Amino acid sequence: MTLFLQQLMNGIGNGVVYASVALALVLIYRTTGILNFAQGEMALFSTYITWKLTDAGLGIIAAIAVSTLIAFVFGAVVERVLIRPVEHASPFVILIVTLGMFLAINSITITIFGDDEKQLPSAFSDRAWNLGDVSITLEFIGLVVVLAAECLLLWALLQRTKLGLGLRAVASNPESARLVGISSGTMLMFGWAIAAALGAIGGAVYVPTTPALTAGSMQAVLVYALAAATLGGFDSPLRAVVGGLIVGAAESLAIQYVEPLHDITLVVPFLLIGAVLLFKPTGLFGRWVVERVCWQSDAKGHPSRCRSSSWPGLPTCPSSTDKVNSCRGARRSISALRRWGSTCSLATTGRSRSATVHSSELARTRPRS
Repeated sequence: MTLFLQQLMNGIGNGVVYASVALALVLIYRTTGILNFAQGEMALFSTYITWKLTDAGLGIIAAIAVSTLIAFVFGAVVERVLIRPVEHASPFVILIVTLGMFLAINSITITIFGDDEKQLPSAFSDRAWNLGDVSITLEFIGLVVVLAAECLLLWALLQRTKLGLGLRAVASNPESARLVGISSGTMLMFGWAIAAALGAIGGAVYVPTTPALTAGSMQAVLVYALAAATLGGFDSPLRAVVGGLIVGAAESLAIQYVEPLHDITLVVPFLLIGAVLLFKPTGLFGRWVVERVCWQSDAKGHPSRCRSSSWPGLPTCPSSTDKVNSCRGARRSISALRRWGSTCSLATTGRSRSATVHSSELARTRPRS
């Protein structure tokens, strides 16, 4: 039992780091719909900056603060220069861009800082307390406090500030946000900047727990963070945090009690991702929701094709300010859904009516966590 509790504590300590990076992934996904595969390398670059500052004589806390600020600016520049030009392109184009960023940032990091191992001091002392036979270190407590502070500050930002309101509005409905004067581009830039800052903090507190800082230090963390976000659901930062803690605990316990996994620890997150996608694609805490759909009829009375705003090349759904003809009823909407395989979420005004369709009748529904 003592060994189990100790491994559980170690797993939660690692899970805090996975949760921190998963928070960054979810924040970008919610605001832009992009899965940023370069998040780990962006955190790696910031961690190297932290090491460089400490090597120059700056204290570790001050170095983390400065590198977090640099990461904030770096994330905003990446969104403006690399992501903004392709934001309306095919999802495959955006995927290639983020993978290219992954390789480019890693290569730039090696070019600037070298590929030799480096030692980053910890922000916490090695003091420990014994609770029975279980050892609780100050580093473990510090990691938990850092994650709690990140969650609290992120909640306060999203729920209690004008910037957070703008971020949530753009994440919920970009078209309507633009109609009320919110700059979607600015909000997306801030989303990337905040995510980069979160990754910088995660890297700075994680690397001291490893043998050394290398160019591959954050690659495994990215895989675990993806597993955490998949497990909790990409629509909820809080659930991603819970997913990170679960992934960390599962990794630690599996390594301890499943002997074949001692040297292939990355099997654990891949198994978790596969299991979630196979049995619960919305995540452990997700659920399927049914949207209200409305079909705009053409001159002959036939419903015109409707699409999600993220699909390029097809006519967009009418906004709440457009003149929308009456819906043709649930039966007609259902047949159109089966024919085109897409739904349209639409807030209508005036005399327009929406047809509510049950999930059993839909050819396709949208998951939400």
